[in-house]
Amino acid sequence: MKKTVRTIISLSDARRYALANPILKSHRFVDDLELLVVAGIARLFDDAGISYPLKHGDISLYLGLDCGIEEIKNRFLRDIINGGISMASPLLFPYTAPNTIAARATILFGIQGECLTFPVKNSPVDVLKYISTFLIDGTERGILGYINTYHEKREEGTITLAYIEDNYNLHDIEKTVCTIFMKNEDENLR
Repeated sequence: MKKTVRTIISLSDARRYALANPILKSHRFVDDLELLVVAGIARLFDDAGISYPLKHGDISLYLGLDCGIEEIKNRFLRDIINGGISMASPLLFPYTAPNTIAARATILFGIQGECLTFPVKNSPVDVLKYISTFLIDGTERGILGYINTYHEKREEGTITLAYIEDNYNLHDIEKTVCTIFMKNEDENLR
């Protein structure tokens, strides 16, 4: 049976969700972007009825990320410029690489499938269509996501995630991606 579940969560909702979630409550988050991804995936699993940490972690994770990672890099480099290398947080350094955020989620939830993070400079739908082609090649379950850290109509970031299950063909995945993520773009304009 084919299954698709969509979740969208803002940073403020992610903070509340993490405090209410018994697994996430015990974890320390270095950056808001990390919290957004982890809380978003936890909520997606809850919405899909998937318990975690996963016993069989054969789910792949593909995230499209806008310029949010650049802010982490800029903060780290600002600390070095303003106070020297000793003032830069060693906890922040790993988060200057985009895949670190996705990797943190794979460790926390026991996701053992492929994990890729893509920079998004164009429409998230174009990138997610590209990502969706990876699902064709043997992946039975996957999470597609787009992290939007800034939008002129909103002050906080959001993450939109879709859980896709059971051997879709390319046309089905592209249609699902367009439906889910175009709706997100429309919501962001409100």
